[in-house]
Amino acid sequence: MIVRDRADTLTLLTTLRGSILLRVAPRLLAVFVLALGVTLAHAAYPLPRWPLATLPFTLLGLALSIFLGFRNSACYDRWWEGRRQWGALIAESRALIREVGALLPGDAALAHRLGGRIVAFAHLLRDHLRGEAGAEWEDWIAPAERDWLAGRQNRPD
Repeated sequence: MIVRDRADTLTLLTTLRGSILLRVAPRLLAVFVLALGVTLAHAAYPLPRWPLATLPFTLLGLALSIFLGFRNSACYDRWWEGRRQWGALIAESRALIREVGALLPGDAALAHRLGGRIVAFAHLLRDHLRGEAGAEWEDWIAPAERDWLAGRQNRPD
């Protein structure tokens, strides 16, 4: 499990890695420019019959906050489901390693090799899901198996 230090508020607001800000920045800028243009046009050429009221903006803001609240909730649910699945994988891996040790008491070398493969699988799956090329798994399997896995596209498979 990744445990990160708690960041202060300024760091949280200015962090771009993993943020959706880079994806929505062009749209946000377009809406800002449009709103600025409408406000400047209304200030330069006021229309007495059509005053610029705040009610439409209030309703739009309310709808947007509800939408973002549901979206945030859905994202958190997906994250929590992934965390539960990862915890289940680790728990099952540990149980499988214990069972291998119990079922193969006379062949310690085979039990060690199977246990190493199970641990390597967890490391390989983590790296594959993150899109990284970590090296922690290499300590758990034999050199011949490392060479065989080096050229594979989906190494956890």
